[in-house]
Amino acid sequence: MVEERVPIKAAQERLGHSRPDILLKFYAHVLDASADAAAESLSGQLSGGMRAVEAAQNAAV
Repeated sequence: MVEERVPIKAAQERLGHSRPDILLKFYAHVLDASADAAAESLSGQLSGGMRAVEAAQNAAV
């Protein structure tokens, strides 16, 4: 459900946990894998943006 972007509160209720932090504690390994994918995606976007800035600076010279 986390990977499918189901809200934590909805997943917590569906799984029968009394509090959202319980869900997050027991399923943290899923979030860790998602965090790695998010970091890779952001890194790619940032490095692509830096290439555009460098190209613009080189064109101005």
